[in-house]
Amino acid sequence: MTMGMTMTLDRNTEHATDLETIWGEVGASIERFVRRRISDPHQADDVVAEVMLRIHQNLGTLDDQERVTAWVFRITRNAITDHYRRTGRRR
Repeated sequence: MTMGMTMTLDRNTEHATDLETIWGEVGASIERFVRRRISDPHQADDVVAEVMLRIHQNLGTLDDQERVTAWVFRITRNAITDHYRRTGRRR
């Protein structure tokens, strides 16, 4: 496994792509990203939980192991957008 600005997961390892591995690598960055965009801490926590759920539900759709970080941030941006749609507010 390589860590840096882009995370790469080795498909040949036993823990190739799982939520715990992904979250261990990018979780803190995702939490900061969400909290900078959603000021209410409780709502931000809800969005972070939604991101974790979406990652778990969609791990099977991840085609390019080289782009895990980009994939996770796309899920996060979409969850933030969905949050604002549901609440009827803009950032």
